[in-house]
Amino acid sequence: EAINAEFVTGLWGAAFFFDGDDAVVVADTGDDSFLDVDAVLMVAWIMPAQRDVSGDHGIIMNKESAYEYGLSNSNGVLQAALSPCWRWWGSVAVPIEEWTHVAAGADGTHERHFVNGVFAEETECAGAFAHNDNPFKVGARGDTNGHSSQFRGSVDEAMLFGTCLSDAE
Repeated sequence: EAINAEFVTGLWGAAFFFDGDDAVVVADTGDDSFLDVDAVLMVAWIMPAQRDVSGDHGIIMNKESAYEYGLSNSNGVLQAALSPCWRWWGSVAVPIEEWTHVAAGADGTHERHFVNGVFAEETECAGAFAHNDNPFKVGARGDTNGHSSQFRGSVDEAMLFGTCLSDAE
């Protein structure tokens, strides 16, 4: 369900444009949902319009209390927060007003980030992913009671995988 998000010309056909009060929401179906994963890779083409967002990060994708990634409000650094090692981590800045392919994920042992199809950085991130009934969101974060930390800009080809690439892949 798209909430106030509009379609704009994307890198590949149409993209979602988020202006700070919108999100795309996918409801969790409960037990054994495809959104409850034991490894994750979040992937998208993004074109941030600005860095000033309503929270500390402009969220690209989120399943609250399980996994999320976005850009730091202060400097546009790609960062992720993943339930095996819940904290924001990452150091690669993403430019504004330019299409950039970004990916972040973890496999229960390591967190990995990729920028423009190239392995960028890795850190330890050991543990199991939390499973819950929170919805999956593109362009914002939050549980079933609303959304916050909205991304401002365009998101195209957003994909979620139940695995994570190694640096060699």
